[in-house]
Amino acid sequence: MTTRVMYDSTTADDCPPGADLYAGYISGTWLTYDRLLQLYGSSKMVSVSVTAAQAAEVLDIESGDATPDQAPSWWQRSRQADVERPCCYCNQSTEPAVDEALHAAGVPTTQACFWIATLDGTIVQGVTPHGYPIVACQNQGQAQTGGHYDSSVVFDDSWPTGDVPMDQSQLAAWMADIEARVAGMAKTLSSGQPLQGATMYYGVTDPAGAAAQVAGMKQDPQATGNTMFSTISGVDKNATYPLPVPAGPVGPVGPPGPQGPPGTPGAVADHHHDLTVTAAGSTSGRKP
Repeated sequence: MTTRVMYDSTTADDCPPGADLYAGYISGTWLTYDRLLQLYGSSKMVSVSVTAAQAAEVLDIESGDATPDQAPSWWQRSRQADVERPCCYCNQSTEPAVDEALHAAGVPTTQACFWIATLDGTIVQGVTPHGYPIVACQNQGQAQTGGHYDSSVVFDDSWPTGDVPMDQSQLAAWMADIEARVAGMAKTLSSGQPLQGATMYYGVTDPAGAAAQVAGMKQDPQATGNTMFSTISGVDKNATYPLPVPAGPVGPVGPPGPQGPPGTPGAVADHHHDLTVTAAGSTSGRKP
């Protein structure tokens, strides 16, 4: 196991380069996640919510933010949003209450973890009394870092895992685009015309079913796990993939005089390509 370094701040641009991970707020007053994402890329990002109403990879449990008793409901909400191991951030004095709340709610120790704040240079690691792993320790505050940011040591090589919630404005635009395309497909199919040059939707012959799936995706902030739109990398939702439709056979030529009967039209090619897309792509104990 190797240790990594994670920075966080209430001002994204105050976090210097060089860290392995960056923790950014997706709720509350200091919305730093998007700016940190722009600066350092998705592979280094950890999402933090200050309210239990917002799914994230980390819940900030401290005065003015979430409370220990809200941890179980937030954990469930985040798990439903495909966060593999929702993590509770808190200081050492708050840890016992959070630990007890998760345990009392029956949260498995393999599906939750802790990020403990000391902010005085000391490092806490191991597990909580009920066995939840401590994956990170925020051991350095501004006095130690010398800047307007805090620094943490991350002990767990695999943390964080799971999808980061998509920005809601991006999700809304993406869903509107899909709805428009499905509507276009429905119009084409209802007119009896084949789908040629359709984007992303090979094999879709039931526009009502497709529309229902889109409606279902609206209820899923991650937009994953759907039959039509499961995860695949490298698919450009703006690209087109031509769908060739072979012509029917030519009818026989009749004898001189009346025209011979027309040939039987060929069947429309039924190309069922499983092209799918994903919509993945959603601080400190003492906020610096």
